[in-house]
This record gives sequence, structure tokens and C-alpha cells, in this order.
Amino acid sequence: RRFYLPLIGLLAALVVLACALLERSLRARPDHVQRRARVALFGLGLGVVALLAAGTRQHALDYRDARAFWQAAVRARPDNARAHYNLAETLRRQGDAVGAMASLRHALTLQAAYADAHINLSGLLMASGARAEGLAHAERGAQLAPAAPNAHYNLALACALSGLTERALAELETTLRLQPEHWEAHRRLAQGYLSLGRSVEAREHAQRLLRHVPGDPLARRVLSLAR
Repeated sequence: RRFYLPLIGLLAALVVLACALLERSLRARPDHVQRRARVALFGLGLGVVALLAAGTRQHALDYRDARAFWQAAVRARPDNARAHYNLAETLRRQGDAVGAMASLRHALTLQAAYADAHINLSGLLMASGARAEGLAHAERGAQLAPAAPNAHYNLALACALSGLTERALAELETTLRLQPEHWEAHRRLAQGYLSLGRSVEAREHAQRLLRHVPGDPLARRVLSLAR
């Protein structure tokens, strides 16, 4: 809960206070009673430390694997949309698209206006062939995050896959207004404008791409065809 470090000072103070009180209460006792009490307290302390160490070790095992970590987070906080989102991202990176989509859907049931969840879910849906639903989530993500370049770039990809070429180009242009050095957007715009016969725009984006990546084969091909 992020309180373990601030509590160290308080814990130290409590331990010192407890030791002082125990010493004070034992002073009036016979020596053999004091020895037995100290041995008993030492054994009790070792037992508590052993139990806490075992618990710490078990807790640390959750950090060894990203999937286990976020699954533990979801179990601890099932109503936390961010935990479900992060679990989905981990599953996606590990190639479990079905599990990732299920976690993203759950995150959206908890927080319907979760832009990143809409964006990532749209990408997974488009890849699985559910293009209409994927486009809907891409549009929602762009509505919720109008100033985020990745939201418009994602929507552009969804539009392109849905055959909406002009709209895809418009979203790519929006991406570049928000992030002028989004080189993948330049690359796709060069290709898209060339496919529509708009050689001036295609050449412009290809040239900008070449200034960033000299010798880029796609940009050189676009320039050659545009000429």
C-alpha cells in the first residue's frame, strides 16, 4: 500500500519502547526468571521474523512474472480498471489476444471512458477480423483523447483496414498536427496519397521521411513513382 517505508521510523520507535518497558518490568524479577523471559521473547521474535520472511518471499514471487503480478493485482482489486488494463497489456505482449480482449472489456465495464482501453481493444479487434466493432472502439478512443496522437493514428489504421481511405488520411494528418515527427504517419501518408494519385502530397511526406531516415526504401520508391 506504499506505506511500508514511512512506517519504518514508527516501527523502530515502537520496538525500542517495547524493549524498554519489558526491561523495566523484568528488573524486579529474580535473575532466573529474567533469563527465561528473555529466551522466550527471543524465540518468539525469531518465530515472528520467520513468518514475516516467508510471507515476504511469497509476495516477492508475484513480481517475478508480469502476468502473475497483474493477476494478483486483479484479485486484490477486482474493481480497479487500470489493473485489468495492465493485465490485458501483459497478455497481449505474451501473445494471448483472447485473454487480452477479455481483460480490456472488463476494464471498460468498470470505466467506460477509458480511452487507452478503447484504443488497444480496437487494435486487437481489427487484427481478429471484427472490423466494425474495432472501428467503433477506435472512434471512441479518439473522442475521449482528442489531443493524443496515438488515438488518431490508431483510428487511421482502423479506417484504412475498413476501406475508408480518405478518412484514414485525414486522421493521419491530425496525428501529424499533434506530433509532427510521427514517422510512421508520414510513411503511411506517402503511400496513401500515392495510391490516390496525389503525387505532390506523397512526395512531400516521402521527402520528410528521407530527411529523418536517409535511404528509406519505401520513401525512395514513393518518390520514384511520384516522379
